[in-house]
Amino acid sequence: MPPQITLVLALFVAFVLYLAWKSSPTGRQVTILFKPNDDLAVSGIPRAKQWRVKEFFQQDIRLTEPVKVQATKTQEGRLHLRVHGDISPGLKQRLRNFLYDLL
Repeated sequence: MPPQITLVLALFVAFVLYLAWKSSPTGRQVTILFKPNDDLAVSGIPRAKQWRVKEFFQQDIRLTEPVKVQATKTQEGRLHLRVHGDISPGLKQRLRNFLYDLL
């Protein structure tokens, strides 16, 4: 195969890999399951930081309804947050700020 075709093919593959890398989320996907009067389930956060999540849910926001939180931080540093459950916009913003600092 001529060197020019090899170079073009290599550049094309590099470009496709770059696009795949930029479009995929970075870091870890975090899932938090909260049920009142039950233990908090946390995944995607190192054990050394999980105590901060538990403390935040127990002392700072004090929810009375079950909540499921999913968060992913993108390459650009943006936080994608999904909250399933009855939570006010103010508490959702506090949760977003907390997770943004934690991740």
